[in-house]
Amino acid sequence: MTRRKQTTILWTAAGLVLSLAVLLVVLSGLAGQLWITDAAGIPQAADSVMRCIQDGNWNELESFVVGEPELEPQTGEENTAENLIWDAYRQSIQWRCNDGYTVQGGQVIQKITVSCLDISELTRSLKKILPEITDGTVNMSADHALKAAAEEVLRGDIPMMQKDIRLSFVRKNGQWQIVPDSALLS
Repeated sequence: MTRRKQTTILWTAAGLVLSLAVLLVVLSGLAGQLWITDAAGIPQAADSVMRCIQDGNWNELESFVVGEPELEPQTGEENTAENLIWDAYRQSIQWRCNDGYTVQGGQVIQKITVSCLDISELTRSLKKILPEITDGTVNMSADHALKAAAEEVLRGDIPMMQKDIRLSFVRKNGQWQIVPDSALLS
């Protein structure tokens, strides 16, 4: 085979490979799917999201969420039972990114294991201790009694719960952003 034929065959093969690659990109775009070639940074993005939740850094968290919604929770007045419980819950959050990730429909799914205060157990403990705190006290307001009960319960040993959740990420403007769903809300 002559050198000219070899060169022609090589250029033809390179053109076919390039054409096939272009065709795959076009077809994936038409199907509405993203072609994710590098999902590096997903565990770090999941870690950043969870750290923002734990620290109560809602402004930074908004930059990690698709659509940048306003996320700061309305927790009422300072120094109430509600705020005590919310702060204890937030600070109890611990997480671990599980190995690997999956790609589904243009989103990268990262599984994480979250541990936090068991709110249902905390509520049961509040219901149990509240009558003891208000027993014999005539002038104690409901807010004050609830705060005292919350302080008492939080001093004790509240059981933790553990749950595996899936966080969905998409790449927007060069940054991984989380897609808000029920996993994040729970």
